[in-house]
Amino acid sequence: MSRVDYFRFQVDETDDRGGQQGLKGKGFRGEELTGVMRQQPYGLSSHVPKGSTGYAVALGGDRDRVLSLGVEHEGKRTKNLPEGAVALYGPDGQVLKYVGKDINFVGGKATFKFTSFAVEADTILMKGQVDLGDTGGLAVDRTDNNPSIKVKAV
Repeated sequence: MSRVDYFRFQVDETDDRGGQQGLKGKGFRGEELTGVMRQQPYGLSSHVPKGSTGYAVALGGDRDRVLSLGVEHEGKRTKNLPEGAVALYGPDGQVLKYVGKDINFVGGKATFKFTSFAVEADTILMKGQVDLGDTGGLAVDRTDNNPSIKVKAV
């Protein structure tokens, strides 16, 4: 049976150019490590910021064959989630949360580009300025038979 070293790892640099990410950073007692392979799950990719920490294993005890396991950034990670909740967080405070049956996005500008987009809901609430991106057609009547000056039918 081969020996496996398991240790804490701090990221100094991420190489995101190739087929798999390579990390450079510090291991046990400040040991400098390069070419640490970071395996990512299918359908999710991220670029690890400097200062992130995680764990790494040296396969067969060989410091030239190191694989990172679970890397996170303590200062950026979303904390205090309820049990069962999921959060996808970004470097500047953006957070996409799945809590119970709700989905919540907090962050800056969000851009969606689709060939088709449909919304079905019992209630749609929009706050702030709404720009539908075109002049539209006839003014939409409100319930009091007073034409809207902002919403046009297409």
